Amino acid sequence: MPGVNKNQIISMARSLRGEVSQAETAHCITALEIEAQRKSRMPKFPTAASGGDMHAKPIPTGTFGTDYKPGAIGPEMPTLFVGPRNIRVQRASDLSDRAAAVVEKARNLVALEAEDAYLQWEESVAKAEKLSKATKDAETLAKDLRQLLVDNMGQSYKDVVEAQVMGSQIKAMRNEALYYHAVALTELERVTGGGFAAGVTVTPPK
Repeated sequence: MPGVNKNQIISMARSLRGEVSQAETAHCITALEIEAQRKSRMPKFPTAASGGDMHAKPIPTGTFGTDYKPGAIGPEMPTLFVGPRNIRVQRASDLSDRAAAVVEKARNLVALEAEDAYLQWEESVAKAEKLSKATKDAETLAKDLRQLLVDNMGQSYKDVVEAQVMGSQIKAMRNEALYYHAVALTELERVTGGGFAAGVTVTPPK
């Protein structure tokens, strides 16, 4: 489809989404924590979490179904490490490894969400284009039937009215499809963290 590329949508989601940035920042903190613990010989040494509550911000829960949003993954860091230096360093290393896995999982989750949003957009475009063609065909049919009626070619009023009603119904369905197309575009903007600009790159089907 012109204006939208699935791989670009996924790439923007993986690089621009706030969830991914937060996970990457947490991973950087845990990597620094390893060095901090390594430099202290004290049996107790505070961590980065002691300077501020890393768990103060609520973790958003995921939703499933038509409004799919993956749940966020919270950071793990105690306020204090206790024990010999090698034990503290190992504990910090374990948490850093987990933080690295969280980064990868966050990227994969937003990639899945971005792909789902793209597929919904693609479906909305196909439906809008199909109904746009059907609307034009219905308008042409109604026009031809009206002309036959005017020319007294044996066409009944009933057929003309039925064609006009059918055309109106198809047009209403087309308008609804265009609405969902617009919704799908805004969803692409959301899943890419604002990287995709619908109004600039994509023209709705006519």
